[in-house]
Amino acid sequence: MAKEKDLNGKIQDAIRHLDPVRVENAVGPGFPDIEYIGGTIESKLLKRWPKRVDTIVRVPHYRPDQRAWHVKRRKAGGRCHVVIQVDTTVFVFDAFVAAQRLGFWTRQQMASQCQWMSDPWDAERFRRFIDAC
Repeated sequence: MAKEKDLNGKIQDAIRHLDPVRVENAVGPGFPDIEYIGGTIESKLLKRWPKRVDTIVRVPHYRPDQRAWHVKRRKAGGRCHVVIQVDTTVFVFDAFVAAQRLGFWTRQQMASQCQWMSDPWDAERFRRFIDAC
């Protein structure tokens, strides 16, 4: 069974050249999971899709303080992404967009609003995406 820790490991391995650091302390309310040279990444994992394709994909552990942190950082010009894996599909969202709508979209809407998507995980493509941002 997949765990968020495993997703964080895949992200860190893919961007090893950017010195990613897993943040596990109380830096401040809402601080993302991974800090790297040039930005931050919040990661989320949902083990399965809702049964119906037109059902909203809820993200219950995406807290208001995390959303507020993402909005504040992006407004200040920082680079911040939210990476969410649902089953085997991985999406990357700009944190500002995610803060406003992630958890209120259907599967199809997630696919249309993301900046990057892969199924299954493709570390090389993810690295190239992050490098290009």
